[in-house]
Amino acid sequence: MDAAERGRRVLSKIENVTSIAEIRNHISGIKELLGNKTLMKSMKITPLQKMKFESQVKRIDEEFASLFTLPDSFNETFKDTGWIAFESLSVEIMEKSIEIANENGTDDGEEYLTSYYTNREEVNHLCNRAKRHLGGRSSLFELATDDHFSGRYYSCIPLFLMIIDGFVNEEEATGFFAESTDLIAWDSVVGHESGLNEVSKLMSKTRRKTNIEEIKIPYRNGILHGRDLNYANPVVSSKLLAVIFSLMDWIEAKKKMKSGKTKEFYAAPSVEETLSSLSNYATTREKLDQQKDMMDEWKKRDIEVGVSVPKEGRVEDFEEGTPERSLIEIFKYINDNNFGHLSDRIFYDSRKMTKAKKAGELKGLLKDIDIDSYEILEIRDEAPAVTELKVKVGLKVKDEIKFNDETFRLIYSDDERTPYVRGSEEGRWRVIDGFIMQWELFQLDIK
Repeated sequence: MDAAERGRRVLSKIENVTSIAEIRNHISGIKELLGNKTLMKSMKITPLQKMKFESQVKRIDEEFASLFTLPDSFNETFKDTGWIAFESLSVEIMEKSIEIANENGTDDGEEYLTSYYTNREEVNHLCNRAKRHLGGRSSLFELATDDHFSGRYYSCIPLFLMIIDGFVNEEEATGFFAESTDLIAWDSVVGHESGLNEVSKLMSKTRRKTNIEEIKIPYRNGILHGRDLNYANPVVSSKLLAVIFSLMDWIEAKKKMKSGKTKEFYAAPSVEETLSSLSNYATTREKLDQQKDMMDEWKKRDIEVGVSVPKEGRVEDFEEGTPERSLIEIFKYINDNNFGHLSDRIFYDSRKMTKAKKAGELKGLLKDIDIDSYEILEIRDEAPAVTELKVKVGLKVKDEIKFNDETFRLIYSDDERTPYVRGSEEGRWRVIDGFIMQWELFQLDIK
């Protein structure tokens, strides 16, 4: 099927993909099953469990009533602009952008989406996930995202285009922007025929004339071949970043297809499996709701160092669960040469290095250094998962002491280094290890 034919035909609905249809059918079926007392008894479901399931099914049914149609609504609203729905895109972001577009026009909807994709804290979890999948391109992606969040769009946009094309080319015989590339993936939102295939077609349009007007669509040929000269803006950059995020869901869908999960071999889940899935979904949804509530309630602390928080002292002098206490614990691990515990309190890419290897690296870098003294100068709560502490540190190597003003950036995260709102059970404070390089230079000066 050529591009012209693909553009003429009516696209099917995402809400009719297999997994969504199965969920819809199972919710309907489970409602009937929960009313069958004989079956409930044979499955050993207690009245209390039955009430819990009924409550969960009612809530999920209400949520899915709108969720079933949300991806279609999003793609329909922004079909000519280059935004598409994908599994990892926040439901709240899709709903809000559609609402704004319907009330104020597509341009305002695009502005809202752009503000989301240019907020590092909002999309940091998606960036971390992309880095895990991009392999050899992860370093290039880090450079591109640094440029993106710093407003250097002239630089990151060509890099994003290169990453997108190369990433797809490793999975398919051709790249993302090739007309012959089929980006459809079975039973997938992002891989639906109204998803990546349509974005690829839009962004691959031929641009034969030099254009100095600002563009809002990331025309690959126009940008890389020097036809669209005024491409460097946050809208174009954000759309490409969104494509990269969506490709992470696409590659997961392709892996399922390779493992044999296709339309021809699909086996619908049993009633028991669906009940379990619905229960797990309810638990996960509850945790997400808790995170959202905690983010909404979060406020920066009013901190006066030396009054509300000590300038110095022992670990026990600081309030439990605070970033300042965690930093003092980290100082103690360094002085105690406890590099195993220290490695767990460093925010690093745990995909590329085991905890044991990280501990060995830290030992090699820090075993000859002691923190002779410290004085907290300033504490700034930057975000629900981020705090920066400015500290005057006295570093001791071979009886020589040097005083440095260091800024330590701490991230509240789980063991996979995924940020969580401070106070969440899944997380703890970890420090970014950029300061270690400066300390290593100090040691080299002494030696």
